[in-house]
Amino acid sequence: TYELDPDTSATRQFYYGTSNGQGAVYYRHTNGSGYILAGTRGITDLKFEKFVDAESVTHDNIIKVTVTAGQDIYGTRAMQPYSVEVVYTDTVYLRNAL
Repeated sequence: TYELDPDTSATRQFYYGTSNGQGAVYYRHTNGSGYILAGTRGITDLKFEKFVDAESVTHDNIIKVTVTAGQDIYGTRAMQPYSVEVVYTDTVYLRNAL
């Protein structure tokens, strides 16, 4: 299952959480323990969707994952902040999807 919030079920999950004030992707194992996925600290949003192809067919075994990382940056000119945001989208094929 793919969740944006952790739940108490015994299913494996990926979800968005925070660590030391920064966003991160967590993986919850069937034993109930949550682990931060390496390299995901600093993200600001995580979204899972079923993949819809160019012919508008929804695929239950392909998940579209969108990750956003953003931060306010302060420049040297009058210390005016500006925002930098990176959005990355990829697909994951689930071999055992029902």
